[in-house]
Amino acid sequence: KQWYQRRVRGLHLDLFEQCNNIEIRHNGPKLEFVVHKTAEKLWPSEGIHSENSKSITEKPAMKQFNIICTANEEVSHDCRLLTFTYQDGFYAVPPIGSHIFVHNPDKTSIVDKRPYTVFKVLDNKTFQLLVKRYESGIISPFLCSLSPMDEICVDGFDHFLDMNLLHSNSKLVLLAAGTGITPFYRILLELSSNRIFSSHTCDLFFYNRTQKDILIEDMLSDLTANSKCKISVVNVLSRESWTGLMGHLEKQHLSGCSAESIFLVCGPFQFMELARSVLKEIGVSKQNIIEFKG
Repeated sequence: KQWYQRRVRGLHLDLFEQCNNIEIRHNGPKLEFVVHKTAEKLWPSEGIHSENSKSITEKPAMKQFNIICTANEEVSHDCRLLTFTYQDGFYAVPPIGSHIFVHNPDKTSIVDKRPYTVFKVLDNKTFQLLVKRYESGIISPFLCSLSPMDEICVDGFDHFLDMNLLHSNSKLVLLAAGTGITPFYRILLELSSNRIFSSHTCDLFFYNRTQKDILIEDMLSDLTANSKCKISVVNVLSRESWTGLMGHLEKQHLSGCSAESIFLVCGPFQFMELARSVLKEIGVSKQNIIEFKG
């Protein structure tokens, strides 16, 4: 089964022969299923489809399930990179821009779950979350304290990005604050590696308080250096003097950006409010603004 666009698309198939594993690849708007055979020989067909495979079944969005923590790494003074795998027999590639809902283990809390954007997909069984720890947070302290082999309960996946929208406009502007960078990393990976975006330009404005708050700086540098399209990263600090841009988001920061560009925005509530105001001020239409709230 593959979860995509808030629906479960089921492919019911008895393979012609046993295989080593099945790989799911996300290629822009397409999904590819790659079967790795146990022996190098030609099959007369992929196998036998059941009647349900004639018309791909659709069911309500995924119900809760468990995932297993396999790694918990420090990436900054207050952020952790968490790697999770699905239980045996479960495969899914979270759509670009999607988030997963982590259940609160404290059943007495009025908050039962919180959304976290999928930061990176390693394969069809493994993905990563980039989580900032808030000492007074509801769920982040629990997540950041996970150990390998710990299991957590989640719902997923919600909110997806239609990459065709980005393909239709060659000028993209990404506005991120703090861990608001999480949905943009996968978008940037797709832009940098897929030749259909080779004529695009993408400007990322990354807002943080101090230099030590800038996340995945090396990863972004490597990505931009090897990109098939032109990607620029502009860091902006609000609480530390330096040679780069300073302050909070304002229209002067976007003076070199066309109002006809597609603007993608993600960050804390106050940042989202400010971004709406600034984008309205420079004449960006609502149809050209994509917000990520997870």
